Amino acid sequence: MTVPPNVLASIGIAFDAWLAARIGRRAPLIIGSAVVAILGMRWPSEDISGQAKRGVGVAMQITIGDLGTIAGVLLYRPAFSAHRFRGPHIIAIGYLTFS
Repeated sequence: MTVPPNVLASIGIAFDAWLAARIGRRAPLIIGSAVVAILGMRWPSEDISGQAKRGVGVAMQITIGDLGTIAGVLLYRPAFSAHRFRGPHIIAIGYLTFS
């Protein structure tokens, strides 16, 4: 049951990127995506049965999400800008695959 939301998210990301390039504004799309993400934050707490499992699931979601922020700050530096950030992109894709 995780495939449909992920497919929808992938389509949404591609559409937002296309629309941002077309209209030349990213802020409204980022705000809209943030609203969707805020609404989706409760998904693990609703999807996992058992109080202990739910607690671990929510903690894992928060931890993995916060690690993404740390990785982004450390990876996307001007020193790694050669080849249009190819190295950091590969690391980010690996991180997403792992998570």
